[in-house]
Amino acid sequence: MKKNIKDKKMLSDIFDYGVGLRVYNGFDKVNKCPMFVTPSPLSWYYDPNGSVSEVDFDYHLFHFQTSKADLDYTNLLTGDYFCLNEVQTGVYSRSAEIQDAKRYRKQTTDEVSDDTVYVHNCFLTLNGHRYFCVVANDQTKIIKWERLMPETKEERKDGTLVPFKLSISNSFIDQYDAWGISYREKIYPVQNAITRIINAMHSKQLRDAGHDVILYDIDRVENPANLLERPSG
Repeated sequence: MKKNIKDKKMLSDIFDYGVGLRVYNGFDKVNKCPMFVTPSPLSWYYDPNGSVSEVDFDYHLFHFQTSKADLDYTNLLTGDYFCLNEVQTGVYSRSAEIQDAKRYRKQTTDEVSDDTVYVHNCFLTLNGHRYFCVVANDQTKIIKWERLMPETKEERKDGTLVPFKLSISNSFIDQYDAWGISYREKIYPVQNAITRIINAMHSKQLRDAGHDVILYDIDRVENPANLLERPSG
């Protein structure tokens, strides 16, 4: 996927979900540059004790749907995958249902390729060091394992200071929620307020026309029509 398309996808995720992700996927030894992907926030599992402002997450997991052909091509560029001949196709994981829904919404009769593979890209903290790995076969087979090397003096003393190779961008940062606050969450309350104003204007028009307007609690009144009946006795 070209960089401009990845940037647009990331901006779309930031608007819709409040968070956009760019994740390291290996070093391209052919073109001499790191490779990054832009996963959906819906595929993201992270350390709930971590904070975006403090950047102190102990782990991140990203679920991907890929193929053996893509894994072989990535390995051709990076040269650091192994056991690819043992990778099973069509092994479902927790987000497989989401992928099925996406395929259905495309309204196509194409069947799922026999080459489909579900993997997790993982960033882990283990024994005081940071690692990047890829697991397949419903998280039972490691097919890539890379230690993230320290670059500064402080990182060499404390391996947990080595940053994970990913970026988290929020619409509005929330210290206690890595997803942050999306623009949609900012817009919806405004739309709700506008709806209330329109309803109030409509109620006034009804009253001016001589109609009865009754306000009631919809959680307590099961049959609003009973409110129009006059009490007996």
